[in-house]
Amino acid sequence: MNSIGIEAVAFLPPGPYEKLEQFLRDRQWEPERAKQYATPSYLLEDVRSVITALFPYYAGEEAGNLSLYCRGRDYHRVIKEYFERLLHFLNQEISEVEIHARVCVDTGPVIDRYFAMRGGLAEAGRNNLLYRKGMGSYFFIGSMLVNLPFLTEEVEPQMAAACRECERCIRSCPGGALKRDGTFDPQRCRSAITQKKGELEDWEWTILEKDSLIFGCDVCQRVCPMNQHLLPTALPEFREDRIITVSKAELEGLSERRFQEIYGDRAFAWRGKKVLLRNLNINGGEE
Repeated sequence: MNSIGIEAVAFLPPGPYEKLEQFLRDRQWEPERAKQYATPSYLLEDVRSVITALFPYYAGEEAGNLSLYCRGRDYHRVIKEYFERLLHFLNQEISEVEIHARVCVDTGPVIDRYFAMRGGLAEAGRNNLLYRKGMGSYFFIGSMLVNLPFLTEEVEPQMAAACRECERCIRSCPGGALKRDGTFDPQRCRSAITQKKGELEDWEWTILEKDSLIFGCDVCQRVCPMNQHLLPTALPEFREDRIITVSKAELEGLSERRFQEIYGDRAFAWRGKKVLLRNLNINGGEE
């Protein structure tokens, strides 16, 4: 996998994952939807293994107004490209089987976080993110379903030991979205609010004004002891050609089409320029 650029990977069985299905049902998911998310064969009928991988994106913390995760290339595209390389490699090595595969990156009915924990790649943090030694919480997760029977291994998901007595993220969350009982209120998550379309309520503006990022939020990650002294990612897609700031002057004269031509390969572009311009009013920001 290292030759392809994937340094953290796990191979899991095809499911169904009954514990995951029950977990989702306990959170009031509709039974059929919970079953689909816990059953990879809904996406690939002849699936025999799930390949889950982590893609670190930390590249430093230069001052800017965009969250660290969206300063490099759009991770959806990047992860799909890496799995395409893996699929090409598998096709070269295993010519006697017609390989079927389905890549899932944060968009389809597959719970990548669960697979990452179940595969022993990462542990849960109090801030509702996952952690891996050497990467902290600064990584993306992607999965590929394949009809190949790899040797698989599973572990029980668990919380990172360093989180058990620490509440820095809970105390620092701008919107109070993180609760001591482990629950999370997505409506009060500052990152989610920066991505919300349309007019914002006064209380939402109050939360936005607590930090200067106009897209995303890194507060709970910045204060985390496990995210200190990390080395930059080796992946060039997230390390090079980064955009750390966008300004009103850059955006106001652009049509939506031109905006997508310039920024369409970045994760912050999917909401369009109007949301960014609205958020640039945070603290009267004129960056």
